[in-house]
Amino acid sequence: NNSNNNNNNNNNNDDDSKDKNKNKNINIGVEDNNYITSDNNIDTNNDWSEGGKCDAPPVFLIDGESFLHIKRSGLIFAASTSSNVSPSLYLELLHRTARTFKDYCGTLSEEAIRKNFVLLYELLDEMLDYGYPQVGGTEDLKVFVYNEPIPTAPAAP
Repeated sequence: NNSNNNNNNNNNNDDDSKDKNKNKNINIGVEDNNYITSDNNIDTNNDWSEGGKCDAPPVFLIDGESFLHIKRSGLIFAASTSSNVSPSLYLELLHRTARTFKDYCGTLSEEAIRKNFVLLYELLDEMLDYGYPQVGGTEDLKVFVYNEPIPTAPAAP
């Protein structure tokens, strides 16, 4: 009878530890753990958090929010979410978005984005449905997109 009580106590302890771990955030895709402190907040001693000289990592976590970004032709394509998402999926989505914009506009520059805002908005609307990726290929999107691109000069290197 005494051994049954010990087993019950051990099972209760296991359940308590499972409950404690259930509510912890999962650290997703951070390249270097020096950027994250034990409570998943930014470590302000790094070079990028306070306007430092180097760039932020492509994926990082601040107060439970995930931030993802890529740089293409001097432009930053970014996404943020409070959900625990696959960083690979959203980085691939950002790459495809940049590639699709370039395929449609001919060049990827700030001027091209300004001049083709309506077209790019229409592309994003077809590529995402309530934040979930849908159609991603340039050829597949041609069926759904009705606006024509406005030509711009190629971006300076």
